[in-house]
Amino acid sequence: MAMVPFGTTFSRLAFAPLEASGGALNEARMGEGIRLLERAALEQALQRGVEAVAQEAGVPAQQVSALVPQEEIQGALERLQKRQERAVQVVRRQEMTVATFAMPSELPTEPSASEQLTSLAAVFARDKEMATKLRDLSFEVAAWEALLRRVVARLDEDAGLQQSLRRRRVRKALVTWGSLGAVLLVVLGGGAYLALEAQREQQEKQRQEQERARAEEKRRRVEAALGRPDPCEATGLSAEEEGALEGEAKQRLAARAQRCGEQRARQQQEKLCGELVARLEAGRLVAEDGALAGPAEPTLRRLATRALTPADLDLDPKSMPCASVAAGSKLWAALARGAAAGGPNLWGLAEGVSPGLREPLLAPGVLHPSTVLAIAFRSEKLATAALRSGRPEDTARARSMCELKSKLGQALALSCQKILK
Repeated sequence: MAMVPFGTTFSRLAFAPLEASGGALNEARMGEGIRLLERAALEQALQRGVEAVAQEAGVPAQQVSALVPQEEIQGALERLQKRQERAVQVVRRQEMTVATFAMPSELPTEPSASEQLTSLAAVFARDKEMATKLRDLSFEVAAWEALLRRVVARLDEDAGLQQSLRRRRVRKALVTWGSLGAVLLVVLGGGAYLALEAQREQQEKQRQEQERARAEEKRRRVEAALGRPDPCEATGLSAEEEGALEGEAKQRLAARAQRCGEQRARQQQEKLCGELVARLEAGRLVAEDGALAGPAEPTLRRLATRALTPADLDLDPKSMPCASVAAGSKLWAALARGAAAGGPNLWGLAEGVSPGLREPLLAPGVLHPSTVLAIAFRSEKLATAALRSGRPEDTARARSMCELKSKLGQALALSCQKILK
């Protein structure tokens, strides 16, 4: 008699909320995708899976529930509930931010809910609160997925369910054949049937031993797969093999998925930032560049048209986009060249200089000697005014100019000396 895959019946129902959430996230319906991960929905799906298996095997639901690690289930649900509620709150507070997000284009064909959340955390990396909440939720969802896969494996391997199903089928056959046929079967074939049943049980034990050996071999293969340097390299592992992981190996697999999502998001960021730098240097920024440029958009547009203002020289370093990738330094270098091209007329009105501009301005040949003299004169003027006003903001701007003057090898007058003390 062929083995019945009870795990498939259970999986179809228990994984339904996760599949629905993954589908919503994949279609950029972020709030809906996270709300679908509510604890009540996951518990109900789990219970429906248990009841469906019990009905199929012809056993009480309690017998199937005994195969479910209840303490682990409740602990996982409590942790997931906390992470899910926090994620819902931060998404609600920032609905305008997440309204137009775009998922990375290089995700697997059918990414799981945990993989979708990991990629979302990478997309919103600049929003530390949102990225942290999404990453925490992805860990708990991955743990829940792995726990369900363990239950699937237990249901498939449990000999008691298979025996109950066989007995149920035999009883059904006896009723169908009628009472006379049942008597004849017991009298003539009872002994043979019992012998055959014993043989089947022995074969089932051997099969389970073989399954355990194969599972151990799968775990060894997973260890080798987790050691690969590229986190996005395909492991060739099936969902069942991932479900066999426990403890540290399970955490390493989740961390690997997170690193892959971050790597893909970083590559996408490199590409977008590289294209922004190329258009900036060509003086042809487009409307879509505003989303990436963020608060620095006005400065970059003036830079592209060679119309920088003194306020652009003191750009907040946090405003410049692409700080996490190599293109970020190219943007500062381009701004330094534009600032240098402004000459004494621009620097003679400077109110401060951004820390991000200092290093590229100090590169050989960037500043003309006349511009250096304008910076030196303006630094002392700002220092004198700051000493008179005593305002911290004036002092900070004057200090930035005096420090640049000192780095340029210019002698400091008394005002700058006092400011830098």
